Amino acid sequence: MKKHIQIMETFLFRKAWNDIFQAQTDGNAGKLIKAICAHTEGEDVTLEDKTLNGILKTITKEIDLSAYKYLLRAGYLDEYGRPDPVRQAAGTAGDRKKGSGADDTKTETAGN
Repeated sequence: MKKHIQIMETFLFRKAWNDIFQAQTDGNAGKLIKAICAHTEGEDVTLEDKTLNGILKTITKEIDLSAYKYLLRAGYLDEYGRPDPVRQAAGTAGDRKKGSGADDTKTETAGN
């Protein structure tokens, strides 16, 4: 799923992570932020400190899953989670797919 975050221009910083960062020294919090940013650029990041590395892996898994779910809903991915090149090339990836739900409208013509 990591490759999906590279398509995104933003990611959410969850409020639930506040306590994790507040419990760290400024140096360790900075290492975590830098590692998260590197991850979102597609780098494989491993921190030497096992505790920090565990925190990093937990946070990056949440970021990746959130990005994957967004891209799936937005139409960048097909129903199997693969990139949808037709929608990406057409620039319509952000449009809802027909039959996807609330935005669908049914148009009836005379005689139908």
